[in-house]
Amino acid sequence: MARESVRDKGTFAWLERFPASHWKHLHRVRSPQAPADVTIDHLLVGPSGIYVVIRRPGALEIDLQAARAAAGSVGALLSDRYRHRVMPVLCVDDDDPIAERHGEVLVTGFSTLEHIARSSPVVLSTSEVNGLGTCLGDKLDPLPVVPGEKRGRWKPLAVLAGVAASAAVAAGLLYGADLDALVDLLR
Repeated sequence: MARESVRDKGTFAWLERFPASHWKHLHRVRSPQAPADVTIDHLLVGPSGIYVVIRRPGALEIDLQAARAAAGSVGALLSDRYRHRVMPVLCVDDDDPIAERHGEVLVTGFSTLEHIARSSPVVLSTSEVNGLGTCLGDKLDPLPVVPGEKRGRWKPLAVLAGVAASAAVAAGLLYGADLDALVDLLR
């Protein structure tokens, strides 16, 4: 899948246990039909169905509505044959082993969702999974990664250089062009 057939090492450990030959994954997408504030954190298409995953940041009732809206907007992109295979999922902390139904929304943790998705009955063939994954990948809009979510490696030398530059500026050792050159080096 061109958009996001994510298998980056260390990015989503729980997703690595879903073989790419049988499962398709989209990360941080939005449906054109969904309300503007509804972001789909993970869309997992596999033999046991289509899981529309929203992470739980706020109040339960608001998050349940967001999960329903996200799943409904994904279902609207599919033919009638597949709409009943779409499951809204609200994920809480991964360490939380709960699995509760609130209406049609499954409230669970990521590791429990993995168990549910992998052990549920097969309802989609491999070719249907590939077709649905491609179809949804083409119809959903990818969202940019928010800088606060991007977890890069800590760069101690850059931090130390920044601290040293700040101390030098405070001490009056760097002026004008020297300071600009140092700032360019730190970028």
